[in-house]
Amino acid sequence: MLAIQSAEPNCAYSATADEWFTTPEAAQHLRVSTQWLEKLRSWGGGPDFHRLGRRVLYRRSALDNWAAARVYSSTSDQGRAA
Repeated sequence: MLAIQSAEPNCAYSATADEWFTTPEAAQHLRVSTQWLEKLRSWGGGPDFHRLGRRVLYRRSALDNWAAARVYSSTSDQGRAA
């Protein structure tokens, strides 16, 4: 896990407020492949992510919210979130 910390001692942002994950860490958290997350970044429809230069980071809350929005009661509910 990567914790982003401010160099400013009086910064209002708390690094413990949310965790940041790299693509492999995010894939492990969601139990999906890294390739699938990479495809979702290109196609759209995946969890929100941040691009910092070449680095791609996901917030834990964005991953959890994205996964929670994909709850279905049967296989015929495809495309309709419960």
